[in-house]
Amino acid sequence: MDLSSRKITFVQEFLKLQDEEIIARLETVLKNENAFAIEETLVPMSLTTLQEMIDQAAHDFQNGKHVPMAALISKFK
Repeated sequence: MDLSSRKITFVQEFLKLQDEEIIARLETVLKNENAFAIEETLVPMSLTTLQEMIDQAAHDFQNGKHVPMAALISKFK
């Protein structure tokens, strides 16, 4: 059975499920697999890149390119 057929069969079986616990476990598996896939693509930052980012952030702050914490908090309330 090819991948497309397997996916269709899986979705059909999933739609038949009535047990919330099984659905929750499948959701957890899917989330964990997605997180693992993303984690595998991460590449460590070099010390040079990190220092450049720190320097840029300090420069931005000195030039007023920042948002006060109170404004940021109120934006997300």
